[in-house]
Formats: sequence, C-alpha cells, structure tokens
Amino acid sequence: MENKDYNVMSEHGIADQEYADKFGLPQELVGSPEMNDWMLRKVYGDNMRDCSDKLIEDGYSREKAENECRKTAIKNKNEAEKLLRSVQKRRGY
Repeated sequence: MENKDYNVMSEHGIADQEYADKFGLPQELVGSPEMNDWMLRKVYGDNMRDCSDKLIEDGYSREKAENECRKTAIKNKNEAEKLLRSVQKRRGY
C-alpha cells in the first residue's frame, strides 16, 4: 500500500511525519486527510493565542483582544481551507 502525504506542503518536500514531529500532530493522523483538519484547528488556536496575548500586553481587555484577533484568524483559516480544497482537487484525493 502506497503511503501518501496529505499535507499541502508535501508538494514542496515536507512529509506528514515532519508535521507530527514539529507540531505534535497525533501519530494516528499521519498519512491521513484528517491531519489537515487537525492542523487547521491548531494553527487557528495558535494564531488566536499569540494575537490575543500581544494585544493584552498592549492594554486590551481579553474580550476585546479575542474579538479583534478572531476576525484575522477566521480570514486566515478560510484562506487555508480554500488552498487545501484546491490542492486536494488537483491531486484527486
């Protein structure tokens, strides 16, 4: 059975296992399309945390910081999902 790398960066030589090692991706998701869903959630969460922390340091309340960051994080997540669909369509899986 052929092992496929499902991450969008595999076209640039990055293996799914590298994502598992670098980002803590659960091992059972390596080599499965579900890894992309996990990565999208992880990056969204990381972006929200990093952005919110920065704005809180700058004097924003947690609620206002999260509201501000959510807009950008959702936009970035939507763009990533669009890229993922495009890559999956081109690859046929």
